[in-house]
Amino acid sequence: MPRYRRSKNDDGEADSIDEQAPVIVAGVGRFGQIICRLLRANNVPIVALDHEIEQIENLRQTNIKSFFGDASRPDDLGVSGQ
Repeated sequence: MPRYRRSKNDDGEADSIDEQAPVIVAGVGRFGQIICRLLRANNVPIVALDHEIEQIENLRQTNIKSFFGDASRPDDLGVSGQ
């Protein structure tokens, strides 16, 4: 059984990521949120990506650049297949 489960929002279109940062946090559950806060407290620019819209909305309320998408899909990360 795969460890990755599709979310209920899988049919939605991924956000276009228009930000660049040295760190991409892929998945902002409990652990990802802690990582975001630690990096932000140390002035490290980050971009967060998650496939749960609720998580993205929570981070946006704390002024962390966050985008809806699936980190397992290179297209969502802006990476070409070349």
